[in-house]
Amino acid sequence: MMSEPPSDPTTKSEDRQRDPFESVVSAAFGPGPDTREFEDIPAVIQEILDPDSPPDLKASRGGPRSDASSLESPERGPLQSRYRILGRIARGGIGVVVRARDRDLDREVALKVLQKRHLTNSALVRRFYEEARIAGQLQHPGVVPVHALEQRSGGRPFFTMKLVQGETLAALLADRKDNGQDRRRFLVIFEKLCETLAYAHDKGVIHRDVKPLNIMVGTFGEVQVMDWGLAKVLGGSDERENDETGAETATISATRRYRQHSESGSVMGTPAYMAPEQARGEVDRVDERTDTFALGAILCEILTGSPPYVGKTSREVRLMAGEARLEDAMRRLDDCGADPDLVNLTLACLAPDRDQRPRNAGAVLEAVSTYLASVERRMRAAEVAEAEARARAAEERRARRLTVALGAAIIFAMLLAVGGYLWIQTDRISRREASLRTVNKAIDSAAFLHGQARATSGDDLQQWTRALAAAKNATALARSDDVDEETRRRARELLEAVTNEETAAKANRRMIQWLEEIDIDYAEHHDSSRKCTALEAAFGKFGLDLETLSPDEAASRIRDSDISEDLVATLETWADAGSRRHPERVVFWKRLIHIANTVNPDPWRMQLRDALLAKDPERLKTLVASKKTRSLPPKALYVLAWTLGHRGAVEEALILLRLAWQQYPDDYSINIGLAHFSYVHQDPPRLDEAIRYLTAAASIHPRGVMAWGSLAIALLKKEDYEGAAGAFREVIRLQPDSASGHVNLGFIHLRTNELDAALEAFRKGLDLEPDNGLIHYNLGVVLTRKGEIEGAFQEYQEAIRLKPDHPQAHNNLGLLKKHRGDLDGAIKAFWEAILINPDFIPAHGNLASALAKAGDVDGAATAYYDLGILLRKKGDIDGAVKAFRESIHRVSTRAEVWMDFGDALVRKNLLEKAVTCFERAQEVAPESPKLKKRAEERIRACRKKIEGRSR
Repeated sequence: MMSEPPSDPTTKSEDRQRDPFESVVSAAFGPGPDTREFEDIPAVIQEILDPDSPPDLKASRGGPRSDASSLESPERGPLQSRYRILGRIARGGIGVVVRARDRDLDREVALKVLQKRHLTNSALVRRFYEEARIAGQLQHPGVVPVHALEQRSGGRPFFTMKLVQGETLAALLADRKDNGQDRRRFLVIFEKLCETLAYAHDKGVIHRDVKPLNIMVGTFGEVQVMDWGLAKVLGGSDERENDETGAETATISATRRYRQHSESGSVMGTPAYMAPEQARGEVDRVDERTDTFALGAILCEILTGSPPYVGKTSREVRLMAGEARLEDAMRRLDDCGADPDLVNLTLACLAPDRDQRPRNAGAVLEAVSTYLASVERRMRAAEVAEAEARARAAEERRARRLTVALGAAIIFAMLLAVGGYLWIQTDRISRREASLRTVNKAIDSAAFLHGQARATSGDDLQQWTRALAAAKNATALARSDDVDEETRRRARELLEAVTNEETAAKANRRMIQWLEEIDIDYAEHHDSSRKCTALEAAFGKFGLDLETLSPDEAASRIRDSDISEDLVATLETWADAGSRRHPERVVFWKRLIHIANTVNPDPWRMQLRDALLAKDPERLKTLVASKKTRSLPPKALYVLAWTLGHRGAVEEALILLRLAWQQYPDDYSINIGLAHFSYVHQDPPRLDEAIRYLTAAASIHPRGVMAWGSLAIALLKKEDYEGAAGAFREVIRLQPDSASGHVNLGFIHLRTNELDAALEAFRKGLDLEPDNGLIHYNLGVVLTRKGEIEGAFQEYQEAIRLKPDHPQAHNNLGLLKKHRGDLDGAIKAFWEAILINPDFIPAHGNLASALAKAGDVDGAATAYYDLGILLRKKGDIDGAVKAFRESIHRVSTRAEVWMDFGDALVRKNLLEKAVTCFERAQEVAPESPKLKKRAEERIRACRKKIEGRSR
């Protein structure tokens, strides 16, 4: 399985030992190249990638030359000897980056070369060119300049760029002792990052992989954005412009064409910083706001020390990104102690809904610049106030040292006191008014966010987090002595309301998660009792004990909930599952339906619930045919589909599930249901359709063993052995004690003739289930093919002991006995196989062969005849003809064999030979008038066909 780390930290010791540019490019593109990969490339590139090659190899390239001779050589090509390599930097998925000296201009540069293995991959070649062209066209101090894009005839393309010195933002953040250290410095870096991306967005370019590791901070504070390999151009023309020679000249719009042809459904970027639409591979929805989310992710790391998504595995982080699980990030932001303006900006950028984020990096730049400017103003105001205070104190000290006449001093002091009192009163009133304005503004802002949170779905906790943070900020500001009690009361009441509703929203979200987990568990195990127990526990934790609450009270609480429709649909599924498994609790199931009817008294829906409880498929079909079905929530559609599908209405079930899928394509249970009814209940199975839905289910719920196991079986049916093996390995990874996972993997290895791997897999399965006869049988098959006859013999015997009704084990044991010369034992084993399964063709053939070898002519003739009859029944006419011929070869006086032989030849249209068989049947059975008459009829029919054919 593909994986990538949730974040890109490098150890601090490594960062200090390596060149900073090497750190960033190595992290972005991967470890350095293996020299062997570059054996057949042009000489100059060989030198670039292998600067320590032996002298004779360098001599074959023309020998060492001085810089002067290189510059003066008129015959030198554009790539020959211009670049002297100083060290290898990194290799990525597409290119290799090295440090080089440009001898012509006497400067160090970074040089990126396309890997040889990608030369035949036109999509990656285009992407390589696009990276160079996009970066080259973005003329901004924050973008690393690209100097040249070149390609030698028949060789690999490469481009040179400025060699950047400095440290990555990732390294600088990692070196902090606490998250508040140097916060203003990091905000200034962030502001410069926003400036660069705002410029790119203005040019119609998005980066798609903005993260601290791709941001280089220079010695003098310059900030540059690295690695534009995943950049994408928005809008632009799809047309190509041609120069005078007719050659194509790429414009910046070429990236859009490339995207349309090669990126559909792709997931590119770093999951820890990735917007939900990017993590889900929704390429058409990726735009400037995708970069805006990444900016919010970096700001989150600056404020809290970690990116939004932090998990134990890369798959977990990718899943969190796809589902926008931001609860932990919101909690950290709430506790980080940063200014509310910064926290609110971060939350705005991290909005799961793309439309609620700042439109582009320019909007983020404006917000962060305004914030930094306000910080500067506050700092200057504080410095001025401090200077004024020091001046007043010095003046007072000088005044005390003055000696004047007592009367004048008293009069002056009185005047000064009155003036000071008036000044203090004026200042106090001014401060009070300013405080009231600030607090009222904060309350209004919190009230606005409160209204927004109420207007959004209860599933979006981010709005509530913003509203709560704003209400807490307003309450804190209202504690000032300059604020009146009425204003404090308004702030407290708003905070109390937001807190209560935010708590309810969190409880709703937890309940929805519990219900989703129960649905997933049921899709895995199909255990109705387990589902009912889990639902009872979930409703109890949510405060709805439906056993003790009166139906009216329960209905009232559900009706007042923001997730009432989900709860009603769950009551329907609960009643359906429970009534099937525990009909003795019919009173409770009717109670659930009564509560659902009270909350949602729609007459049609009530009829539907009654039909569900009555398990009346015909009535359900009639109701489902109504257009009102489309108004059902997906959970209700899912329950209806399973109820109908398992009562024979498979097409109706698929229609309902597809309706649900249109609304919730990311629902695990719905995808599992579609796969189930497309595969298990179809003849022939719709394998491609099932595989598509199972792949989606495994992506939605990567720990779903059922999804992976079912996907593996479907791929195995398609004979996609590599894909099936990968899926079974995932089953084993998730469930190491899964014997079936090991056995199925062994079966695939057996099909692909990887006998040692098959043997290992079957033995692991046997360790887990030592009494499983089927595993012993499979081990016998592997050992037989490996030539280990004695071991195979023992495994077949053990398989028969544990599973005596296994015809293949008896048949294979018979073959080994025949190989040993034990013909009686072999014949007995073949007969056992036939008695267990009379239609088991191999046993019939093997029995006939063994009887013939034992000299039992009559027995062999009979066995071959039985085999012929069975083969003809299965439609194998060629096989039947051969079997009848073998029977007649041994005993030629059996009229019934001649007759069946003739009939088989008629089906092959060998009419003359069939006539001979029927004539022979007449000869060997003169005492059977009935048979002779039947043979005569067959002869006349054949001759009539022969005459018609001759005409």
